[in-house]
Amino acid sequence: MSVPATECARIPAEFLEAERETHTDEWYRQEYLCEFVQEHENLIDRELVEAALTDNFGPLWPEGV
Repeated sequence: MSVPATECARIPAEFLEAERETHTDEWYRQEYLCEFVQEHENLIDRELVEAALTDNFGPLWPEGV
């Protein structure tokens, strides 16, 4: 069961309207309307992550240690 913030009497409508104006629609729906949404922006670009991955590992410690 989920209850969106718009149906919670303890959260003022003025506050929710200010939040709606301040944030993106996806963020607002996720945070206040109990919706699972997928934003089209990533925190880190996928290509940068993939470029950092490698299967080419050398020794973890120098010889003789």
